[in-house]
Amino acid sequence: MATSNAHLAARLGALLAERGLTQAELARRTGIGSANINKFVHAKRRPNAWEIGALAYVLEVELLDLLGVADEVADGVAEEVARLTDELARQLDEAARAADRHARELAAANQARSALRDELTTLESQLRVADRARASADAQAKRLRTELEAAKERIAKLESVDKGYARYQPTVMPQWNQSWLVSEEAQEFELARAKAKLIGQIAGTGVELFALLYASSRR
Repeated sequence: MATSNAHLAARLGALLAERGLTQAELARRTGIGSANINKFVHAKRRPNAWEIGALAYVLEVELLDLLGVADEVADGVAEEVARLTDELARQLDEAARAADRHARELAAANQARSALRDELTTLESQLRVADRARASADAQAKRLRTELEAAKERIAKLESVDKGYARYQPTVMPQWNQSWLVSEEAQEFELARAKAKLIGQIAGTGVELFALLYASSRR
């Protein structure tokens, strides 16, 4: 950093006064001629790098302090610190906004996940209900098939009895006129009544089974 001769001369004079030194004493200690020391103090000549180093050593000050740039450096550092502080504050503000945005997104994701979990629970419950209903329907269908097979067997037995009655015609055995030998019309009536009774017993198994049994009885 450039420093004017007047500023250096003022600083050098102030240091001589603080240390209680004369220009001659300073010249003796530094090895710099008295004439040059006088020129430095009166801003008539600027010391070179070696002379500045010798003056700073004898006066026991830092080079920057002797040159009078310590304040300038401090001001520059303060400006840099202020700039970095503003930049850090800006970055912190951006980070805070990003964290707030991420928090809202996370809350929304958690809410959506909770809703999906509730929906999954509902679907699982509905699936269990459907499984129970299907198991019940399968059991009922199995029971209806069993009852249908039993009904078919009973109808087949009744039809075989009907065929057995048909063999006993009055024309074949006119001499059998006992009371236990009923007429053909009575036999058909008894058979029809037995079939109707059987159909009535199994009617509670459902409309579909009743239709099947009725169709079987009409064959």
